[in-house]
Amino acid sequence: MRFMMLMIPLGYESAPPDVQLDPERVAAMMRYNEALKDAGVLITLEGLHPPSMGARVSFAGGKPVVTDGPFAEAKEVLGGYWMIEVASREEAIAWARQCPASDNEIIEIRQVQEMTDFSEEVQQAAAGFAELPHAGRAGSSISQQEGSAMSDNSNTYLAIFLGSRTSPAWKAWDALSDADRHTREREGMAAWHAWVDTHKDAVVAMGGPLGKTKRVGPDGINDITNQMAGFTVIRAASHEDAAKMFVNHPHFTIFPGERVEIMPVMPIPGG
Repeated sequence: MRFMMLMIPLGYESAPPDVQLDPERVAAMMRYNEALKDAGVLITLEGLHPPSMGARVSFAGGKPVVTDGPFAEAKEVLGGYWMIEVASREEAIAWARQCPASDNEIIEIRQVQEMTDFSEEVQQAAAGFAELPHAGRAGSSISQQEGSAMSDNSNTYLAIFLGSRTSPAWKAWDALSDADRHTREREGMAAWHAWVDTHKDAVVAMGGPLGKTKRVGPDGINDITNQMAGFTVIRAASHEDAAKMFVNHPHFTIFPGERVEIMPVMPIPGG
């Protein structure tokens, strides 16, 4: 079972572009990263620049609009992530609890969806997904991913797909008949495949949909909900070019998603 462990540093939403890291904190985190690697559970990990260096692509009224960060409405943002492969959600939580996080840091645990989680029709529409870069590859340890974003983060960007179950788009989706919804799912997966094929040379890690969330913080472990639906890692010549890749993406033109947020990935200090 694959899980994303999403690091949320409180206050990072207003951090300047040149935010500095504490070397002692970095050293402690690197020891934790090495423990994940030595245990054979680490697939990949990345740190993210603050939102002041990010961009959002929103689609109100079906028209893509690119907004440069920082984002005044943001209350919690990602600072980085790990993807691990473990036997259970409990084991993922156990690893999150070992993280040397500070009082202002929270980790959310999200299970990565597998193709077997979807209907047969969707699986047929997604035929070939497993052959895409790093898509759905259980058992791929970090040592097997030479040439991935871990080895060279230059011009690497994390794209997060977001959407709210209470949005008008989701309400319209839920109002569809089963037959119409399955038709839209097939159309959406076909369009998503076309998007990947168009940008296949830029895709570093295909990523995938995200499941239910466990949050680990100073107050313990809690079940929560948020708007993160999936992720992809890409490379592009610039932040603007990375954002443009997601204009008219099927996440919001066919599926009931709301927006895609694109953030540059930082090099790992000392890595």
